[in-house]
Amino acid sequence: MKRVDTKQAAKARRRSEPRRIEPEGQYRWGDFEHLVPFSRETWRLRVKEGRAPQPKRLGLRATVYPGKEVLRWLAAPDQYRVQAATDEGNQAAGRTKGITLVPFTSLSR
Repeated sequence: MKRVDTKQAAKARRRSEPRRIEPEGQYRWGDFEHLVPFSRETWRLRVKEGRAPQPKRLGLRATVYPGKEVLRWLAAPDQYRVQAATDEGNQAAGRTKGITLVPFTSLSR
């Protein structure tokens, strides 16, 4: 009996079945890579620069991109910029203008 590697089978399945991007969905890189005209590394650099949608981590090995942001990027890749969070949203989340407050504890007793 021939053993099939599950990672390779999943990757082949994603490539053979392009998914439609819905605004309310969350998608992994393999779900929309066929729509991006450059490599994964270039995509990663654009994410880092704020010129591509920011991913959300679901765990140690699972990263997803919001469908709404992927569609917004696909509509105008050259003009896309990550939208800054509002100050009200930051205050509601307990943050102040991008600064995360960490309590200081002294190492000396």
